[in-house]
Amino acid sequence: RSERGRAVARIIARVPDASRPFRSRAVSEPELTPDVFVAVIVDTSSSMNERGKIVEAWYGGQAGGTAVGDVLFGNVSPAGRLPLTFYRSVDELPPFDDYAMKGRTYRYFTGAPLYPFGHGLSYSRFAYAKLVVPKKAAVGAPVAVAVEVQNAGAVASDEVVQLYVTDREASGPVPLRALKGFQRISLKPGEKRVVRFTLDERALSLVGQDGQRVVEPGRFTIAVGGKQPGLSGTADAATTMVLTADLELTGAAKAVAP
Repeated sequence: RSERGRAVARIIARVPDASRPFRSRAVSEPELTPDVFVAVIVDTSSSMNERGKIVEAWYGGQAGGTAVGDVLFGNVSPAGRLPLTFYRSVDELPPFDDYAMKGRTYRYFTGAPLYPFGHGLSYSRFAYAKLVVPKKAAVGAPVAVAVEVQNAGAVASDEVVQLYVTDREASGPVPLRALKGFQRISLKPGEKRVVRFTLDERALSLVGQDGQRVVEPGRFTIAVGGKQPGLSGTADAATTMVLTADLELTGAAKAVAP
């Protein structure tokens, strides 16, 4: 224990139902007070909701401690994004009887994740405006997308602008949404920047039952923001936002090279 405070590392493991009273006490301690300046909680259950915020540092390497310290003490604003989904429980996932993706990953999971793929908070806030997506485009033609991003907070920070595509009229099974582009940008407080993407035919294609990749006419939803669209609760990052627009591809279906 030091005079300035003490760091507390608490690992909360999954335990049988009979042990839940002990588990509940463990989760409720310690309180995050000025005397306790770090709390590390390892859990993928709803008990994580009881903490204010969580720093997920993964394997930080030799300079990991310095990097985490910079985040905790406000020297830098965090801007990382999760490369996977944290589910509320493994019971929400289908058994691995085969390699089918139904019900797995952000692309096919229909439940409410605890923290989704692409999730991340910031010490700043980011506003999105003026999303530009053509209402119609020819099958196979490149589609230009643009959006204005502003740092609406009081500190400089990076933002990860993500673009997701949902095929609304596909002839076969497709993901609920799929990440088709992202850009990391740095903005000073109040600074605005236009971020641009180009969707090629592969980004709007699907793999049919015959194993062939094809781009089809039909309606698509394009979502651009600092997170996935349509989420709520812990899954919804409050420091950023997302905009959506519809796109219609017209013309005949076209085969796409593998």
